[in-house]
Amino acid sequence: MNKSKKTAARMASVVLAGTLTLSGGASAVLAATPSEKEEVVYAMLDASGDVNGVYVVNQFSGGTIVDYGNYTSVRNLTTEDAITQEGDEVTFHTDADKVYYQGDLDTKDIPWNISVRYYMDGKEYTPEEIAGMSGALELKLSISENTKCDENFWDGYALQAAITLDTNQCRNIVAENATVANAGSDKQLSYIILPGKGADLTVTADVTDFEMDAITINGVKLNMNMEMDDSEIQDQINEICDAVDKLNDGAISLADGTGSLVDGAGTLYDGTVKVKDGAGSVKDGMTSLNSGITTVQDALRTLNGKSSTLTDGSAQVLSALQTIQSSLAGVSVNADQLSALVNSSAQINAGISSLVAGLSDMNTGIDSYYANLEAAGITDVNAYAARNEQAAAALGITDSQRAIYGAYVSGGDGAAVAKIGELAAAGDAEALALYQQYAQTGDASGIQSYIQTAGKLINVETLLKADAAYIAGSNTLIAGVDGALDEQNGALMTGAVALRDSYAQFDAAIGQMVSSLSSLAENMTTLKNGIDALTAQYQTLNTGILEYTGAVGQITSGYGQICQGAATLANGTADLYDGTTGLVSGVKELYDGSTDLDEGAGKLADATTEFSDKTADADTKVTDTITDTVDEMMGKDVEVVSFVSEKNTNVDSVLFVMKTDAVQIPDEEEIDTTVQEEKTFWQKILALFGVE
Repeated sequence: MNKSKKTAARMASVVLAGTLTLSGGASAVLAATPSEKEEVVYAMLDASGDVNGVYVVNQFSGGTIVDYGNYTSVRNLTTEDAITQEGDEVTFHTDADKVYYQGDLDTKDIPWNISVRYYMDGKEYTPEEIAGMSGALELKLSISENTKCDENFWDGYALQAAITLDTNQCRNIVAENATVANAGSDKQLSYIILPGKGADLTVTADVTDFEMDAITINGVKLNMNMEMDDSEIQDQINEICDAVDKLNDGAISLADGTGSLVDGAGTLYDGTVKVKDGAGSVKDGMTSLNSGITTVQDALRTLNGKSSTLTDGSAQVLSALQTIQSSLAGVSVNADQLSALVNSSAQINAGISSLVAGLSDMNTGIDSYYANLEAAGITDVNAYAARNEQAAAALGITDSQRAIYGAYVSGGDGAAVAKIGELAAAGDAEALALYQQYAQTGDASGIQSYIQTAGKLINVETLLKADAAYIAGSNTLIAGVDGALDEQNGALMTGAVALRDSYAQFDAAIGQMVSSLSSLAENMTTLKNGIDALTAQYQTLNTGILEYTGAVGQITSGYGQICQGAATLANGTADLYDGTTGLVSGVKELYDGSTDLDEGAGKLADATTEFSDKTADADTKVTDTITDTVDEMMGKDVEVVSFVSEKNTNVDSVLFVMKTDAVQIPDEEEIDTTVQEEKTFWQKILALFGVE
């Protein structure tokens, strides 16, 4: 039984208990304790795997027997003791040590979906069609979970499927993953299907006048205490752990060695820095010597320097005047742009005026809304809303109707019936009346009519209250908007008027700015004319200065040769300094590289240490994983539950026996003139297992 059926069954039991408590003041009837038993479930399948019928053989020790199951019929298989069946409860008493009774179920659901399909020479046929055919046979057996049944059987039960073929009719049999056994001329193909695993099995053969015995499939809960010899795996894991420890020791040694390398590289770097500092001192001394020689040169070139400065200053003044002249030539005021700015300001001002007018139109629209309400006969919307509230209250909906209908909306008929039982148990008169009527007549139409009526009343009440809330909310919203649009006190209208006044001031300021910029344009024109005249006059002065400085330059032009030798010497010391700088840079790279290597070695040592720590108990983890996997595969943690009823809580074992019809060539009709003899007790028992 799946989870949804379990939930429904529990709910039904709660409702039944409530009914028994409330009916006629009778005392509560408690379910009797079920007897300890074993179940064997027999499923009769046709040759295609479809279920034709299901019955259960229940085995008990002697005494008073109490069992549960939704059986269409029951019969005692071992004694003549009478069996009583009331609803789903089966009771009887026997003095026998062992007793079996059979119960026929009205369901065709078993925990596995089984399908058998037949192909001859690549074409599919029904079992009736393929019987007696010859050719290349392909048989496909498919097994999957039936989710309508309790998942415990799928998760915890293994299947053994057996297919028997007559070698006189079947040759070249191929059955992958099957265990093959010979029994006379028959070849039996067996398959083991573990819990929670389906199967898609294929058998091929070359057949003549094909026939086949029934396919049998047995389901049993595995109780295998498997002891696995994992010593070889443990030895290999231990070797790996030892190797990890050695790897970790090597990584730590490497980290120590790189640390020493870093220390040596640091010492070398300090020495090269000192060499660089010495070369720098030599360079500084040569620079001082060169500076002294240069001082003499500077003194001799003072006059030339001054004349050059005069020439450069004159050129700079002339360049500045020309720059100012060019800049002033580009200074003008674009009258068209100023005009466009003024026009834009005017357009903004016009838009503000339109906004104020639009707000006034909105106020007029609200007045029109009220006029339409009066024309419709609604002069007071608050009174209209109050009438709707009164009409909703007049419906007279009870708390019981609300609770039962609410349960129906959230959970359907089952939830509504459960709520009726709960209210009836609490003393609610309406719920008690419904229960009593249902208990006496077994007719649920009264409950359904009650739920429908309650639903209609509650829906009408909801609509009336929603209408009242809508009218009241609309009135409040319109009143708020009307107040906001009031020309004297409304916030929207007041803000719009203030915005209009502010933009009027802005428009006036734009006009003043245009006037000021026009005056500035006239002043800039006057300044430009003055600069043009100054530039023309200064050109003559600049020509005279250039002639003077040219003469002074010829006097001092030859002095540069005096300093050439000193400059060459200074360059040599600079090269020496550059060489030591390169040496320091190279040693610095060596130091940085060794530091990175040391850091990497440290990370490697940390990683191998972590790896060593995590693999320290690898043998235990592997053993636990293997054990957990085997337990899951064998369905070890799945409890034994009854296939018939969850009320049977004292079940030792459940066995499934599923058998298909055989594929047979139909015989010619024969009239059976023999007299049927009554079977003995043991013949009945043997017949349950397919033995005639």
